[in-house]
Amino acid sequence: MNAPIQIQAGLTSQRGVSLVVALVMLLVLTLIGVSSMNTAIVELKMAGSMQQQGVALNRADELLRVGEEDVLAIVTAPAAFDFAAAGDGYYVTADDIDVHEVDR
Repeated sequence: MNAPIQIQAGLTSQRGVSLVVALVMLLVLTLIGVSSMNTAIVELKMAGSMQQQGVALNRADELLRVGEEDVLAIVTAPAAFDFAAAGDGYYVTADDIDVHEVDR
């Protein structure tokens, strides 16, 4: 008759330990989940930053191409550097400049 009492005493002490082990495992799984979410957020920010960097690079290349085309248009224009023409070229005398029209 003493044997069943010893088995019951062992089971009751084990129930408290299993609760603590389950709570510790739940805590570990929660920490792993939070860490994974933080990693995913950082990776998402990195991907967005790389996308914005690519867009900025493409835009800068496009604007450089437009600038090159403008310079070529100025250089290849027949009257671009005609210094004999009064006021027709890109160089004007100081008398032709109206200081009140300058945008601020």
